[in-house]
Amino acid sequence: MSVTTAISFSLFSKSSLMKSVAYLLSKTGNLDMVWWAFPIAEIASVILSIIGFKYVYKKEILPLDGNNDKLNKKTDIIEYSPES
Repeated sequence: MSVTTAISFSLFSKSSLMKSVAYLLSKTGNLDMVWWAFPIAEIASVILSIIGFKYVYKKEILPLDGNNDKLNKKTDIIEYSPES
């Protein structure tokens, strides 16, 4: 799962969550309750995004730490100074 997949999942889940929650709240008979679909969908989307990004971090980013020992070693830098 890449970061792009996580972001697209977040956007898709947000829109589908809002529609589902709005539909369920409309069945209560009080149409003013439908406005609660927006904050409920936002909170649920944030929670799902955090879960998705934690998954990507553990699966993709964390394995990168320590694998590149050559890049972590200090190398001798030769400085060039032109003769005057």
